[in-house]
Parts: sequence; structure tokens; C-alpha cells
Amino acid sequence: MMKKLFSLLFVAMTMVSLAHATTFTFNDTISQTKDGITVRFALGTGQSNPAYVSEQLRVYAGNTITVSGGTITSVAIEFTKRGTKAYIPTLTASTGTVVSGGASTSETDVKTDTWTGSSSKVVFALEGSGQRVVKSITVVGTGGTTGGDEGGDEGGDGGDESGLNEEYV
Repeated sequence: MMKKLFSLLFVAMTMVSLAHATTFTFNDTISQTKDGITVRFALGTGQSNPAYVSEQLRVYAGNTITVSGGTITSVAIEFTKRGTKAYIPTLTASTGTVVSGGASTSETDVKTDTWTGSSSKVVFALEGSGQRVVKSITVVGTGGTTGGDEGGDEGGDGGDESGLNEEYV
């Protein structure tokens, strides 16, 4: 009995030690793969593609953010308001729980929405009207294969394969 208990404890500790945080920051390459985790931005049901403009990653109403690979247990998305533009109030997820960090009131007022759960893929959707500027995304999980997430996404992604305008990639 004791041997089984120690074996289970060892397996659990090994799994926890394999989980790590991967932080994505964005420049002119918006969709990225690191440590077997892929973050991909797409048009979704929106009218404007996510875009990297004037050193800002802008996401608009209806856009989606897909995080995939391995076992993902938490995602923290840091964002701000863009100037005087309307601010998107709601971020939803295809699975798990999203806790809002509140509404950003300026380009220097960084807020963090946090997702928790356990999944190999989470599709976030920006609902409402307006836009946000994404500063970074930190994913905690065990990682997956380095090949990324190929093919189309569930959860309302639309547009071309990348979901981005070629001029901004």
C-alpha cells in the first residue's frame, strides 16, 4: 500500500514539474509557436483581422485567439485600451473559466484576463464592440509537439488559414 502511494505521489510530482510557463510577446510575427504551445489570432466572426500596427497587436470585436498544444492549465492575457477607441468588454472561452481583470481605461492601464481549466486547445472570442491591444500572453501547461496546431479551428474562426492580413504578418 505504501509503495503504491509513493508511486502515485512520484507521478504527480513529475507531472507538476513538467508544467511550465511560456510567455508570448508580439512584434510583426503575430501567431507564434514556442515550447510546443501555439498562439494564433484569427478573424473569427469579426469584420477586421487582428493586426500588428504602430507597434501594437490590435484585436477587434469578433476576433479569436486560439491557444493549443499539450495540456494547458492556465492562460493570462495582458491587454490595454487603444487610445480613445471603444474598448471590448467581454472575453469568452470555448472551455474552462475566464476571470476578467477589469476594463482598461488607457494605453498604460494594463489589465489581465485569466483562464483556468485543463485542455489541449482553448479558443477565446472577443465579444461586444471595439478593440483591445494585447501586450502578452502567458500559458502554463506541459507543452505539446513543436508542430503547432494545423488546420481550421472550432469556435467561430473564419477567414483565411492564418486569419491575418498578409500585410501585417
